[in-house]
Amino acid sequence: MRSYCRSLDTADRARRAVGLATSLSHAEPPEYPAAHGTITSAMAEVFSSFLGTERFNLEIHGFDAAVPAGNLNAVHHFEMPNDLRNEIIDARLWAGLHYHFSSVAGVVLGRNVAKYDLKHAFQPLN
Repeated sequence: MRSYCRSLDTADRARRAVGLATSLSHAEPPEYPAAHGTITSAMAEVFSSFLGTERFNLEIHGFDAAVPAGNLNAVHHFEMPNDLRNEIIDARLWAGLHYHFSSVAGVVLGRNVAKYDLKHAFQPLN
């Protein structure tokens, strides 16, 4: 049976060969489609649909490595859903977790599933 999971060992060897390293420890995820992009893109679609605009001015708080552990001091602002989607695609690629195509496929899948569900499953009661 053909495996559709890429080998992180192979990716790690390739990064080390060009002088890059990652400090991320992770299980070997399925490469295609990238799940993080799928979920994030679906969430972005739901936010923009719920708010009724493509400008949702979303702030996401995260860990700031420059200060003590346990903080959520880093704040990243996203003005539009596609800003968030593009960030996920780039971040997963730069971290060496997914190939560009896999992240794009995940983002497209998430958006399409959210649109379908919003149209068919989540309707007003009146």
